[in-house]
Amino acid sequence: MKPLEERIQELKQQFQISVEPHKYTGGQQCGIMPSTVIGKHEDLGIEIRIKAHRNNHKNRELLQTVFDLIFDELVK
Repeated sequence: MKPLEERIQELKQQFQISVEPHKYTGGQQCGIMPSTVIGKHEDLGIEIRIKAHRNNHKNRELLQTVFDLIFDELVK
């Protein structure tokens, strides 16, 4: 049986992040690409969608922070 810390790291590594492309076709939104960043963890049944910033990097950071908070609460 694996040590708890090793199992926790494996579970964290199974978290998948993808980007749902924007749906704007033009107009005033042309050139602005706010996309939804989606995080999924199949084993834990977690799906998180973040579209708080226009910057995908900031959305990814926020998504990772939210996942870490949720994961820490589940592991306690």
